[in-house]
Amino acid sequence: MTSEDVLQKIHRHSLAMLQALDEVCAKYGIVFYVAYGALIGTVRHRGFIPWDNDIDVMISRENFQKLVRHRDEFPEDYPLVLPTEHGEKRYLDSVPRMMYRHMLIKMDPDACRYYNDHNDRLGLDFFFLDKTYDDWRGKLQRTELALIYGLLNAYRHKSFFADYSAKMKCVNVILRAVGRCLPYNWLLARAEKVATRFDERADAEYCFDSNDDLTCLFRLMPVKAFGKPVRAAFEDITAPIPSDADTVLRAYYGDYRKLPPEEERLPHWGRNLLAAEDFIFTEPVAAE
Repeated sequence: MTSEDVLQKIHRHSLAMLQALDEVCAKYGIVFYVAYGALIGTVRHRGFIPWDNDIDVMISRENFQKLVRHRDEFPEDYPLVLPTEHGEKRYLDSVPRMMYRHMLIKMDPDACRYYNDHNDRLGLDFFFLDKTYDDWRGKLQRTELALIYGLLNAYRHKSFFADYSAKMKCVNVILRAVGRCLPYNWLLARAEKVATRFDERADAEYCFDSNDDLTCLFRLMPVKAFGKPVRAAFEDITAPIPSDADTVLRAYYGDYRKLPPEEERLPHWGRNLLAAEDFIFTEPVAAE
């Protein structure tokens, strides 16, 4: 199997997860939007960015809670896994995801055991849209949220800090030491409370991705740019995108229609991790 074969397999199963999600959401009136690279791909390529290897979606917490109630309707090979299901008091991140059971990425074996093999699967990630302000109130909210995520690193496997800069490693040592003194469930509850602080405010005109990395916490998008989803071509299906996708994409990427230099055309996760030997496929072989 070549790297191109692996990428095609990733695209095929990512598309199948998106389609399965879309079917459940359509059945129960649940609203979501394709996001990030998948949204660029929809607008610019009418499908996957050719070198990308995942799909992300954005969803409100209210709609996600509706989805969780129907998670048993997802295909067995593509379960929905919540952040609290990676192991007792074991923090991977705050991102729920659908996972493809039969594709494993070769990673630190100890970390994989730590997370019940939830960290090494092909996934479709869910990012929450919460409201905020473009003033001191919003900055305080998002700074507090970033601090809580830093404290939650006390419950994260050590292998995830290998790529930190020297400065971030020093900060992380302090936050992890403090985080160990705080109950895991309290930190999770506090993170949700801070993220949703302004969700009921009608005058909060901006939203942000509240369960992503620190950079994304401080990128704001107008609430009105989302609205009723618009169906757009994505490969051989259609996918829901924000009503003003251009505004959303420019808030994140600037001139997203311009292709990056060839040396920067790298997959979203794993960076150069696309070699066939980096993956294990356990798909059942069809009988001839």
